[in-house]
Amino acid sequence: DTSGKGLKVTVVGGSGFVGSRVCKILVDCGADVTSVSKSGQAPKWASGQDWAGAVDWKAVDLLGGDEAELDAAMGSPDAVVSTVGVVGTDLDVLLKGNGDTNAAAFASCKRKGVSRIAYVSV
Repeated sequence: DTSGKGLKVTVVGGSGFVGSRVCKILVDCGADVTSVSKSGQAPKWASGQDWAGAVDWKAVDLLGGDEAELDAAMGSPDAVVSTVGVVGTDLDVLLKGNGDTNAAAFASCKRKGVSRIAYVSV
């Protein structure tokens, strides 16, 4: 069954290349989708598309925000998909962008009792 009807899913990094496509697929399957990203906005390519209007776009800085702000943005999902990541050659940037950001998101999941979590890395 590919129906997501009634399922609440938060996509961390939902404004990005991979995350925005995950949001689209989830909306197309009937899920109630929240995107948590630094910009809190749909990507430009999705402007005006019906699925983008169905997503609840939330802005939060995973590295600089406080736990309460992150927890509020995450909502009360049934599941979380993290698509956060950065590329490059700077080790500090990679550790923060791929490690610390996801650690913050998953710590929020733990505080909120979310047990269904997926991590997408490309």
